[in-house]
Amino acid sequence: MLFNNRKDEPFNAWMSYTDLLSALTVLFIVVSVIIFNQWKSNLRNIISEYDEVFYEDELIQYEINRERGSIVITHKDTTKGLFAFGSDAMSDDFEGYVRKIGKPLVEKSMSIWEEQHLDDMEMRIEGHTDPLWKKAVNSDDAYINNLMLSSARANYVYKFIIDSLGLNESQKDFVKKNMISIGYSYSKRLNEGNVDDRSKDASSRTIEFRIISK
Repeated sequence: MLFNNRKDEPFNAWMSYTDLLSALTVLFIVVSVIIFNQWKSNLRNIISEYDEVFYEDELIQYEINRERGSIVITHKDTTKGLFAFGSDAMSDDFEGYVRKIGKPLVEKSMSIWEEQHLDDMEMRIEGHTDPLWKKAVNSDDAYINNLMLSSARANYVYKFIIDSLGLNESQKDFVKKNMISIGYSYSKRLNEGNVDDRSKDASSRTIEFRIISK
């Protein structure tokens, strides 16, 4: 009971300390859920604005994932991929694509960060691979090697954006403060299917631009 009103004791309208903490906890949870839902809704709206930056051509395609707050880039030709096999260097097709969208991506992000006051958010350039690694001794070895490869690929894209697109100093400073590169090996693929199912390999070799809390 919220109030102490036993027959053998005087009526007391004050809540007990335990009941008060319980009520505050419930209130905190409710408020947190409301804030989280508002944040998710705002994130969906923000990521949708990048539809103005990315485009699809005969070689490269993109998909906006509004729930994750990300843009996933893949090659339409599943036999080529965005990178050469086992290499962190971008394919000519992907490099040409990044050369076109890289600077507009930074400009759009700077505008959104200023308008939305996203000081506690960052854009991650995420690298993902498939499980294959020819020289791997076991699955753990393959995962670690692919972790390094996915990180190297994400870093390559990050460096290319800073060094090769003619960004001014203000734009470079924004990238350094609000963008980061990171690799996830083939962990995303493992969440979607069996590691032995090679049919998922093409969709695993991706670069993802994702907005997330710092």
